[in-house]
Amino acid sequence: MYRNLTEQEIAALVSNGCSSEDWNAIRVKDGFVTSTVALSRFTGNVSLGIFDGESGIRNSVICDCSVSDGCTVRNVGYLSGYRIGQGAVIDGCGTVSSSGKSFFGNGTRVNVMSETGENAITVREGMSAQVAFIYASGAGCSGYACPENFPEGEIGEGAVLRNVLKISDVTVRKHACLEGCLCLEDGTVGQGAHVGFGVICRHFIISPYSDVDEGANLHRCYVGEGTVITRAFSGSDSFFSSNCHFENGEAVSLFAGPCTVSHHKSALLIGLMCSFLNAGSGTNMSNHAYKLGPVHSGLLGRGCKTASNSYIVHPVACAPFTTVIGSHYGHPDTSLFPFSYLVEKDGHSWIVPGISITSCGTFRDGLKWPSRDRRKSEKPADRIDFRVFNPYVAEKMLAAVDILSSMLQEHTEPSEYMEYGRVRIGVQAAHRGIGLYRMALKSYLGGVMADWLESGLELPLAVRPSGIRWCDAAGMVMPLHEIENISGRISAGTLCGNAGIEEALDAVYAQLPDIERQWAASVLPSVFGTSDGQVTVKDMRHIIRTWASEQEKLYEAIRKDAFKEFSPAMSMNKPESTRLLLDDFRTIVDRSANELKIREERIASAL
Repeated sequence: MYRNLTEQEIAALVSNGCSSEDWNAIRVKDGFVTSTVALSRFTGNVSLGIFDGESGIRNSVICDCSVSDGCTVRNVGYLSGYRIGQGAVIDGCGTVSSSGKSFFGNGTRVNVMSETGENAITVREGMSAQVAFIYASGAGCSGYACPENFPEGEIGEGAVLRNVLKISDVTVRKHACLEGCLCLEDGTVGQGAHVGFGVICRHFIISPYSDVDEGANLHRCYVGEGTVITRAFSGSDSFFSSNCHFENGEAVSLFAGPCTVSHHKSALLIGLMCSFLNAGSGTNMSNHAYKLGPVHSGLLGRGCKTASNSYIVHPVACAPFTTVIGSHYGHPDTSLFPFSYLVEKDGHSWIVPGISITSCGTFRDGLKWPSRDRRKSEKPADRIDFRVFNPYVAEKMLAAVDILSSMLQEHTEPSEYMEYGRVRIGVQAAHRGIGLYRMALKSYLGGVMADWLESGLELPLAVRPSGIRWCDAAGMVMPLHEIENISGRISAGTLCGNAGIEEALDAVYAQLPDIERQWAASVLPSVFGTSDGQVTVKDMRHIIRTWASEQEKLYEAIRKDAFKEFSPAMSMNKPESTRLLLDDFRTIVDRSANELKIREERIASAL
């Protein structure tokens, strides 16, 4: 396919201002046109494709490269060691070099949660958040075995590198765009990704269709698909899953599950595992609780929010959809009380259980996360359950009802609060929390049964206690025993390699709808008061009526909460725009309520 240059072609290239240490080391395709190459120097083994008037090589130094058809290489100080795909553009760059002794960020050890490396992940291109979660949770080794031979440097088909100062040992996948970067070293830029002005990245993986821009500085980081990191954000030893958005602030040893967001300059997320988190301005954390170094870490469950100027001293554990307000030094554990406010009062941590269940913000979260999915790959790496209510959250609500009920039965002191997990709970708040959790459980579980009926469930339904406990594996809600099984196989050496682990996770993922339905059926007696052993037609009629009633109560509470958000005091500067927002929100809620009534009538008539 390639041939040596002819004497006439060599003479023409010299006439065009080109030079080479050895013209015999330069090979070209048939159809090569000398007029498309000018003012350039070639060293080592170079292969050149066919260029036209829009493409070609000019004013550049090229060493040991293969340049495919239709490429443009222009004003490049030094281009070395790359296989350059068809139609790629490298323009106005300083040094773009591949040493031949790099794995391009694959094999980088990322010390998430603990800066000492106890939860380190060894990252690779295409790694899912679930595999990273398994390794960060302590399963076996940290996950990536480098190949025996170094891969070849690649600048993929249609990729664009423009005005980049320095690239060293970075492979660039097809249709990626790098413009104005200051320094990229030892990394991979995925398909369709964008890396922009002033960016510095060392020892990194940037996944497809993500965007790192405007002076971001990353060191030993993994950036998931569709994630945006911009406006001088600084990250070190952090894993950012898909659909995250980070600006201005700082992350150190952060494991950010899907849809985690931080926008503000004053935010520091350190030693933390989270997902679907929204970090408010001034959010700060400390992983130096004692004097043994940065060994402590925290867990904020999916959907948590931190209010402005909130402060947390690790270790801490918060249940999903907890709103953290104020400063917390006492290592609170609220992991069994989802949808709560964790607030500081007189130097103590208090929780208000279940209060966010009826929040219009929680309802909005359930709408916005799937609508903001920026992933474009045919099969995205991360497996994400976007739902607010799922078996993992429901399991915690069931536990919360039992705990609060027991505490209230045992509470005989005159005090107006109780204590659990190093937090205080008001007696009245506990009573209200039980009611909110029961409403949410009936809404969720009844919805699962309604879906099952509509898919062809036959009654009576035999029900067995499932004994399943649930885990949120960085966005994928799955049975805990499945995580433990995969982790055990990794530790025992019977499940090796990331591909094998991904296949095992895919197998579980495919079964999740059936597992969820069976688990939901097993807890119906404790929530709806149905008989153990089986669910009859009569039971199901009761479940569907109760589901529709409780869901309508939930919608009504969300409407009322929205009125608070758009009250005259909150909208005095823009009353018309606020009214329109409220109308739009009410329309969405009302549409959901109307669909609920239609479904209830359809299912009831079928029963």
